[in-house]
Amino acid sequence: MNISGTSEPIFESSPALRNKSFVTGLVVVSLILFFLMWLSAVTDGLFNLIDEPINRFFIDLNQNAPEWVDSVGDIFVRAGSQGLTVVAIILLAVMAFRRQFREFWLLFASVAGGELLWLPLIFAVDRPRPTEVRAISGLVLPGFPSGHVMIFVAFFGALLYIYFIGRKNPPWRRTIVAVVLFLFLLTGANRLYFGAHYFTDIIAGYALGIAWTAFALTAVDWLWLKRQSRNRPD
Repeated sequence: MNISGTSEPIFESSPALRNKSFVTGLVVVSLILFFLMWLSAVTDGLFNLIDEPINRFFIDLNQNAPEWVDSVGDIFVRAGSQGLTVVAIILLAVMAFRRQFREFWLLFASVAGGELLWLPLIFAVDRPRPTEVRAISGLVLPGFPSGHVMIFVAFFGALLYIYFIGRKNPPWRRTIVAVVLFLFLLTGANRLYFGAHYFTDIIAGYALGIAWTAFALTAVDWLWLKRQSRNRPD
């Protein structure tokens, strides 16, 4: 991501702009991975050899698991959809009230932009979900890529960027990062457990979520700091 003007001192306050080579590499690698998953979804190619055995594994796991596992998983599904939306709206309202406009736009661009990217994409690919969906009702949209996974990555990726990345020794840093990474993995496993997605849908959600979030955070920081530099007195 070749961003001009980042040599000015004010841009050093942005972790993304200070490390734009890493961000560019992250976006490129994530998009390549997404492209490979997309090929498998539209061509029934080599990667579909992975989808069926993994889907069958989770079918067997679901059928043999105790009922409380389904109950806990269902709570996690609902918390990851309706709950995440409510929390995002509350956070954005708090940021606006406190006039934390940079943080507001970082979170808004990541989550809302991710939603706007995901929605037309699933209809463009139009990949059916697995035929044996378990314990989840109302799944009518196509399944590629996983929207739950993608928006989860966008939301928590933005929060990690805002409150942890680039800050010196934030409290509970390792614990919080470990918990978020665990929730990242649990979200994908949960969607597979209930048969809501194929494995490649999940990986595509992770890949596109990472690519979009990295791009959105960098773009917002650049636009915000560019505006700040123009408003500085000479």
